[in-house]
Amino acid sequence: MKRAVSVFVVLAAGLVDLRADQSSNSPLQVTIAQTVYQTDGGTSGGTGSWKLDPGGSFVTYPHWSQLCSPGLPETGWKVEVTLVSRDATRANLRVSWGRTSEASAAYERQIRDLTELRNGMEKRGSGTSDLDYQLTQQRIADLNFELARAANSAQSRESLLMLKAGDHVLLDYIPGAGGHLVGAAAGQEGALSSRACDVVGMGLEVRLDPPQHPPVLETDIWLVRTPAGGADDVQHQVIRSEARTGSGYWFDEVNLAAGTAPPDASQATAARLAIRVSGTIVPVESTDGRIHLKLTIERASRMISTAATGGEKSTSGEGGGATYDVSADPGEVVAFQLPPILVRGQPVDRLSVRVRSHWLK
Repeated sequence: MKRAVSVFVVLAAGLVDLRADQSSNSPLQVTIAQTVYQTDGGTSGGTGSWKLDPGGSFVTYPHWSQLCSPGLPETGWKVEVTLVSRDATRANLRVSWGRTSEASAAYERQIRDLTELRNGMEKRGSGTSDLDYQLTQQRIADLNFELARAANSAQSRESLLMLKAGDHVLLDYIPGAGGHLVGAAAGQEGALSSRACDVVGMGLEVRLDPPQHPPVLETDIWLVRTPAGGADDVQHQVIRSEARTGSGYWFDEVNLAAGTAPPDASQATAARLAIRVSGTIVPVESTDGRIHLKLTIERASRMISTAATGGEKSTSGEGGGATYDVSADPGEVVAFQLPPILVRGQPVDRLSVRVRSHWLK
């Protein structure tokens, strides 16, 4: 059984492709759905989604592919949606729509075919003449003009909808020729080419989609102190970070003995080096199945001297930081050795940072 195929052509839009969340400053995602209802109880059709800021709008032309003609001049719609305002729970959408004819569908098919041709020309580059490219561009512009004019001639209706996330509204319904023969009339030559139309009708629906939250990366991060002779001393944290946003981390100070500095016999001084390690983890979305993130590691130090009389003196020491582009398999441990710190010309215990990440479901 053949199914109807839907096509969406966008001519103008005030669109922003940004992450949507609960904030009233983030774009909302609006979906236009065209549903074809069939005689066997099944459905087919298509959807298109756009993200809107307040005041933003888009225009689209959902239509029927004519695999099974309903025998009516209307085969689709011109739809324009504007986000008028919003608050924390609802959005006010101004939606106008009007039915379009098969002529509009023909314009859309030509635009789609010529756009594919133009894109092929751009990929070939020097293998395409400037004249052919310019003629194709002009033809696309002419067809877009004819499509807009045909749609504007249709009677338009308008509604102001107050929707919350998850709401959907049926705007219009075009009946089909469900169960009736289309093609050659029965009993005439060529009657074998006739068939029963399997479509009952076609509906137009607008939806306000729930907020789309970015994926969350869970990262185990360790600060490992490796003394010259002895077992590792480990600090461990679990950090959860949203893609493209990131999270900070910081470890407790690590105190390293720095020996004794006796300026004179009466004022022996014990010294220790306090090191603070901190940074950020910023996940990067990808489609290759690996973990990608930007890992920043910063180190600060201070020398703390304790006099024989009990007083302490703190002096800032060396520090620095770096950002790494990490690419690893889920669950793989990646280690970063921090540069050595010298105290009176001698290296103290080494420090390293290790990370292991996976995306939460």
